[in-house]
Amino acid sequence: MSRRKENFFINPSVMDGLYSLYDNKGRAVDTAAESFMVLRNRGLVLVKEAGLTRDELTAIVSMYNGTMIEKKFCFKPYLTVQIEDAEMYEKGCSSYNVDSINLVKKIEAMDEMAVFFLIEEVNRFWNVEGAYGSPMPNLEAFLDKYAVT
Repeated sequence: MSRRKENFFINPSVMDGLYSLYDNKGRAVDTAAESFMVLRNRGLVLVKEAGLTRDELTAIVSMYNGTMIEKKFCFKPYLTVQIEDAEMYEKGCSSYNVDSINLVKKIEAMDEMAVFFLIEEVNRFWNVEGAYGSPMPNLEAFLDKYAVT
């Protein structure tokens, strides 16, 4: 497998954790990056298999508009609270013809890794220009990738 040298900044606490697992910095970063991509690809397959509708995904994407998403909040309990709060305070589900109770049940039935990468993909939708065309991201492209057909 070919390698190339990169220079970048990384969170020191993340690197300290990785360095404690591997015998050198290169192996630590390489293993973490490769593992992330493998897990991301599998997680996004699981998102597609979860059977979320276009309306459900639109509601979820809309709930995170303007929200700073931290990795520690990319798990089921936080997404279900986000859904419940969005419905309670902003009709964040019903305004998209989505039953929030059924959506929470779908999320709770999902694999934790799928939920993590769903929220990470929503984060990319809003915040990574090359992902879906931020600052005016293409919702249809997102829905075509992950909604049940």
